[in-house]
Amino acid sequence: MAITQTIFKSAGRKIAAFLDIPKADNPPTIIYSHGFTSSGTKESTPQGTHKVVKTANRLRDIGFLVLRFDYRGLGRSEGTILEDGLAGEVEDLKAAYNFAVDRGFEKISFLGSSLGSAVALLSYDYLKPMSMVLWNPVTNLKTFTHPYRDYSENEVREIIGKRGSVVFNDEGKKYTLGTTYLKEIMDFKDGLRSDLDLQEALAKVRCPTLVIHGTADEVLSFKECKDSFKMIPSHNKKLIAIEGAGHGFYPVDSEYELKAVTATVEWFDKHGR
Repeated sequence: MAITQTIFKSAGRKIAAFLDIPKADNPPTIIYSHGFTSSGTKESTPQGTHKVVKTANRLRDIGFLVLRFDYRGLGRSEGTILEDGLAGEVEDLKAAYNFAVDRGFEKISFLGSSLGSAVALLSYDYLKPMSMVLWNPVTNLKTFTHPYRDYSENEVREIIGKRGSVVFNDEGKKYTLGTTYLKEIMDFKDGLRSDLDLQEALAKVRCPTLVIHGTADEVLSFKECKDSFKMIPSHNKKLIAIEGAGHGFYPVDSEYELKAVTATVEWFDKHGR
């Protein structure tokens, strides 16, 4: 078993990725779609091990290959964060999927986290994953204001008109969002971007799907997630509510995190082969 660094191209940009490779030949594959300002190429540090690394290790131990990559402009990948909006991240996920297919992997499932779950859902109808697990997913872009939480909607619209940008801090790091993503979201709010309709995307999901959400999520409403879950027509779906957990199931090594990781591994073990 090994972890290998690699790259693939998406819209001409180098996308950095890690492959967690098991001993098995032609293994079933999980593609991880990380959240807003996060990264797929996490590594263990003296401060702890990120939940996706723990999940990948456990999946690798039972014969899964895990492809973890960074969306453009984040982590080790080229580009600017959300420079082509969510549509650009959908293209990156498609490129990751094609990267796996080109190497002969056939049974491919998605693990999405937060905004990365939204990208997985928006890609579902194109890529038809074998199964999905969604961690505290974004299920409605009309109510997802986290990326510009320090600005009112009117201020964002003024910034778009001036072709400006939004600057914000997230976990101690400063990020800049340009007008492409901001306009994309405002156009969706105005009914001009049906391709970003997560409610419509949810209604197309027929693969085995597990949703895991903390009841105390301070970023994304658990109630909204629970209501959106009902829209999934799959006959094989499950919602796990982790009582008291916030967004991301923190802190590291908590009971919340262990429950999320264990449920994820068990789901793919049953539905991802």
